[in-house]
Amino acid sequence: METLTDRARRFALPALVLLTGLTVAWFVFVYERPESLGNIQRFLENQGKVLVVGGDDLVDLNAPGTELVSLAQERGISRLLEGRDEAAVVLALERRGYKALLADTRLARLDELARVSVKTRLALYRPLERFTADYLTERVALYKWHEPFEISKVDARRLIAVARQVLEGGRPPPAERESEPLRRDRPSEVAVVLRGQGKALIWRSARRRSLLQSTVDAALALRDRWETRQARRHGPLPEAVDRLNVELEIFHDYGRLADRSIPFLWRAVEPGIYGAIIRQPKKYRYQLPSTSVYSSLESVEDYLASVSSEADLGDDGWRSTSIKLERFRTVHFRETRPGGEIQELYRGIPPVGEEVLRRGRFEKAIALASDWLVDNQRPNGLFMYSYFPNTDKDPNQRNIVRHGLAAYSLAMTYEFDRRPTTLEAAKRALQFMLDNTRFGEGPPSPSGGTGPADEWQGKRIPRDMAFVRYSDADKNGPVGKMGAVAAAVFTLSQLATQIPMPDEWRRYAVGYGNFFLFMQKEDGSFHHYYCTSDHNYYNTETTIYPGEILLGLSRVYGMTHDEKYAEAFDRGMRYYERWWDSLSKEREPGGTYSEPIRVDLVQFVPWISMAMNDMFPRVTDPARARAYARFGIEVSDWIVDEYQFTEDRSFFPDYLGGYYKMPTELPAMHGCVYTEGTAAAYNLARSTRDERLRRKLLRATLLGCRYAIQQIFTPGVSDFWVPNPRRARGGVRYSLNGAKLRIDYSYHSISAIWQALKFMPPEDLP
Repeated sequence: METLTDRARRFALPALVLLTGLTVAWFVFVYERPESLGNIQRFLENQGKVLVVGGDDLVDLNAPGTELVSLAQERGISRLLEGRDEAAVVLALERRGYKALLADTRLARLDELARVSVKTRLALYRPLERFTADYLTERVALYKWHEPFEISKVDARRLIAVARQVLEGGRPPPAERESEPLRRDRPSEVAVVLRGQGKALIWRSARRRSLLQSTVDAALALRDRWETRQARRHGPLPEAVDRLNVELEIFHDYGRLADRSIPFLWRAVEPGIYGAIIRQPKKYRYQLPSTSVYSSLESVEDYLASVSSEADLGDDGWRSTSIKLERFRTVHFRETRPGGEIQELYRGIPPVGEEVLRRGRFEKAIALASDWLVDNQRPNGLFMYSYFPNTDKDPNQRNIVRHGLAAYSLAMTYEFDRRPTTLEAAKRALQFMLDNTRFGEGPPSPSGGTGPADEWQGKRIPRDMAFVRYSDADKNGPVGKMGAVAAAVFTLSQLATQIPMPDEWRRYAVGYGNFFLFMQKEDGSFHHYYCTSDHNYYNTETTIYPGEILLGLSRVYGMTHDEKYAEAFDRGMRYYERWWDSLSKEREPGGTYSEPIRVDLVQFVPWISMAMNDMFPRVTDPARARAYARFGIEVSDWIVDEYQFTEDRSFFPDYLGGYYKMPTELPAMHGCVYTEGTAAAYNLARSTRDERLRRKLLRATLLGCRYAIQQIFTPGVSDFWVPNPRRARGGVRYSLNGAKLRIDYSYHSISAIWQALKFMPPEDLP
């Protein structure tokens, strides 16, 4: 029997094939190529006693003036490295007479979601507060230790005040009047940035003996630069600065990057956390770490291209190993208004912690996210599909399935946010779907025509079936997508729980349900696209749709109580359970999944959990109910274990609750998708009184909602860097450094948070 995955791959669209091929090639490149040591032996010379954390072959490196000692000889330090206490490791190293540490990258892999410890941070080149990697190669890094680099909020406030005083034309304050941390001998580079609304207008940096002097000299340099670059447009600086916010980015944690391979650079230069410097004999250029976020430079390559261009080396100049390339971090503070309170930023935005895990905050979050949809709806009910807030551009795309999900978002939001504007926008969006619905019609053709209306795929076309006929891309022509029909059902059924359902809606609901039945195959699976045989979509499938279809069947069953929909659901569930049981066992020798299988599995999971949770209370057969609960819990429990960044696996605080996708992308919108599934699975565990899984899935869902709320543009808080905050308000960013907003990003975030609100009692969500 040809499985769903077999068919999906055999008929995959070219773009998916290309993406998968590139990703697989990347994994081969990462883990099969030899790893360079760079010039590590030269950097190891005259280092004294050095602890080698990693391969025994590294102990044999020839480094005059250096004694290399294997970690195997230091059991006490080895135990400490497995923990998180950096200070304890440093103390033990000093007591044993060590001067440096050599860490082997082979101790941990990015794709295995290593547990956070001092050792894994060292191996993965993740930030540490007591260690700095002076020299990093593909294979090893040479670390030194130091006191933590800390800037208190009080000191940051004072430095910004000093910068503002200088920018206004005042004299720098005498150093002896400042606090000891600001005036003490601590060579530091400080960048002073001026920003209104949107892109930074100007910045300059200086490196001097103290934080105070660096700040003063950077402000003086910016003052001089203003006269030649900005004065004509924005007026004299002393007047302009009253309208602008001052930011400081204070540099630390420098390290030389020996190699240029993409896998190495993704380990060493975490976008938005680390910046890069190009040093040449007569030129020194950098881009601040926050540039990756504010310019939506999602890849390390794109970020480094911007650094290279800044150094007049073209987009590819950074690739040359003859160029001295370094990484660095910054501590980042900004004024919330000119001369006002300051806030510390993390990866360019204010950090979001567990303080948002409250019912009131969740309700505000979905209301705000739904506002973006309402504000971006056209008069005909169709939503603007996507928007780039960093450039204030709308690419003018469309997608009918995601339009339907956006409509469903508003219907869900209305349950907790009873504003008439939310309801009316949801109804307009649904009407757009209904206006594009056809009853008993033949399959759409790529030319825009319609195929024969007698039979399709060997089945008679019923006159009472209804599908949404729409063209997302003109080159493909119209098509009937099962996902579009499912989304229409979700919206219609959700609205029907809150307002009287017109008879017309009931007719559509039955028609959509009959379309599901028509598209079901003998084995219980479904066709995914209704179209003629010469269409690009003909016989193609996606692992996203099975759960959407099953959830749609559950909703139609709930509205009609017609057992034929429940029977179709059960047949489909049995087929896809067998498919899941088979494919989820196909692991690589190391325990991970190949990229095509990973994609098939993770796309499948959330909708399946939501479908099982929706049907569970509707069935009267206890055996069926148990089977649905087991399946719905199992798949989301699996995805948490495999891919969620939990407390034990989050090397960065803004990762917490997000999910791993691939080593070349930061946590992104897919995490909100998976949280939809864990929320549904949590409710199944709660309903079946499985306390262990309830607690586990509760935590996974709450952390996932934290991540989702973090990604929402909040007015006056996280929108200061976009040129048109009104259009960004309430939108949900694609990733930690990807600014793109899209209607399905809003849907997934709203759905995850809405389910938490709906299913969690006060003791789980206060």
